[in-house]
Amino acid sequence: MKPQKTEITENDSGWLMTYGDMMTLILCFFVLLFSMSTLDPVKMAEMGDAMNQATGQTNEKPVSSLAEIKEELYQIIQQENMEDDATISWDPRGVAIELKGNVSFQEGSVELNQKMENLLDFRQKINKKLLDKNIKVSINDIIIKACSEALQTNPNANAIWAGNKLIKFDSSDIAVAVSVEGGLFTPVIKDTDQKTISNISEEMKDLASRARAKKLMPTEFQGGSFAISNLGMFGIESFDAIINPPHAAILAVGTGKKKPVVSDDGSLGAATEMELSLSVDHRVIDGVLGAQLLHTIVDNLENPIGLLNI
Repeated sequence: MKPQKTEITENDSGWLMTYGDMMTLILCFFVLLFSMSTLDPVKMAEMGDAMNQATGQTNEKPVSSLAEIKEELYQIIQQENMEDDATISWDPRGVAIELKGNVSFQEGSVELNQKMENLLDFRQKINKKLLDKNIKVSINDIIIKACSEALQTNPNANAIWAGNKLIKFDSSDIAVAVSVEGGLFTPVIKDTDQKTISNISEEMKDLASRARAKKLMPTEFQGGSFAISNLGMFGIESFDAIINPPHAAILAVGTGKKKPVVSDDGSLGAATEMELSLSVDHRVIDGVLGAQLLHTIVDNLENPIGLLNI
């Protein structure tokens, strides 16, 4: 027996909606909901765009193209100091954009042993000459001067990485790590390439004293492209110092120690050697330049007569 049609309502046009018509409408509604839940977001976005075009409506902000999105991400890479070859992965549905890459600050180090006989003899002669001025030069003072001249010999190493550009310096401004209660300061000696070893010695003593008393001005521990950390006085033979950005390099200085050596004629002997380790920021100083810089520093220390005037 056929189901009896029951009058539900009447619209303005006068047609009647039957019970069967209502059930069909409800079924279509649920089918539509199910279909929408399984649609890919991209398809839904396309449907939305089609509806906007049909109604004459447009989005307030046009969707960026893939090329525009990638360009924006590469700008982020540069702003965040990330590698140019950082990989970019993105979801084509626009749900998430993920940026992956390594921080471009890459640290490497090179090491050399430096024979100290000439350096020790040089220091003794300087202090004898400065005795009447009540100035006593330390090994560290001579190392500062050796590094300053090495930066002048290798000017491409006298630079820092600032954001997305390289800044080079004419003068050698060198920071020296000074241990203080609760941490350390790195006061900067400006224009060391233009100062004598005795000038550097006096200035270093003053800066170190005020650093320990925490009386340094901010301008006295900011700046510079190069730093020195000396743990030789604590008996440390070798270590790798950590670069303090924006410095491009830091020299780690170990203690001098008697070691057996083979001379040029093949005979055995003993010599006092000091191990130096140079850590560099590879955005500024690559391996070759770092090796050249350290070799120059060692050469200056093994032939210190070139560091005069005192």
